[in-house]
Amino acid sequence: MYDCFNLSVRGNRHVLAGTVCQDYSLTLKTNDMHIATVCDGHGSSLHFRSDAGAKIAAETAVDCLKKFAETTDPSIFAGCAITPCGTCDRMGKLPEKASDAAIAQLIIDIHDTWHKRVREHALANPLTEQEEQRFLTDGEPLWSEDTRFDIFYGTTLLAALRTPNYWLTLQVGDGMTVAFDQEFNMYAPIPKDPTCQKNLTTSLCGKESANDFRSCYSGDPDALEAIFLTTDGMDKSFDTIRPYLKLLRGLHLTLLTQGSEKAHPLVEKILTDLSKESSQDDISVAAIFALD
Repeated sequence: MYDCFNLSVRGNRHVLAGTVCQDYSLTLKTNDMHIATVCDGHGSSLHFRSDAGAKIAAETAVDCLKKFAETTDPSIFAGCAITPCGTCDRMGKLPEKASDAAIAQLIIDIHDTWHKRVREHALANPLTEQEEQRFLTDGEPLWSEDTRFDIFYGTTLLAALRTPNYWLTLQVGDGMTVAFDQEFNMYAPIPKDPTCQKNLTTSLCGKESANDFRSCYSGDPDALEAIFLTTDGMDKSFDTIRPYLKLLRGLHLTLLTQGSEKAHPLVEKILTDLSKESSQDDISVAAIFALD
């Protein structure tokens, strides 16, 4: 039996500045699937609607993963060991292996759906007076049918799905994905992206950002004791990986002993204090975890 949990806290920097949280997290739990996702809107002046972009990304990931679980033949994952995948080459043919091809198509669906939805959001929500003052080009608003709206909504995305037959996780941009095996050993299932360094990150807002996704899957769902997704406000709160992993162990134990609902205020205080004392950034965490 599994459960899921998610929480986003506004970073101390945003609290002091009176600006909105740029992170968004979401989970979905049914009898047949558990989905978790966290997103981190970029928040710079160029990406001035990234809070909306992060929310749209989380909702898109949940919708696409739910459809994937409902429509994909689970037998394609039978016998698959933990299989990390690099980038998705949408410009070429899909991989020959059915499981790899299914993951590649899922990534393309998430990418294309997000881009479609942010365009719809932009056209339905014209520039506010404040935005217009900041984004005029030679006296003309930078907002028309020809505008590349995705840039303004830039965000990262981390997501995971567990079903009775397989589990998978995917990521574009920074943040960390950490899994627990049945012996409670921790490991990073997502291949490292060398282009994500310091404040530089890949993003969902690129035209061909499907190529920047990394992923991992396995046909042995019971071997996954837990999987945690965190935005970079958490891992960048520490100088080394050890205290970050120690915190995840503590969060896992809290969820197991108190349950998702009772753990919520305690985890919220922990993350809020962490932001104040260290990164000053928004922090999001989402998890899928076994209860027994």
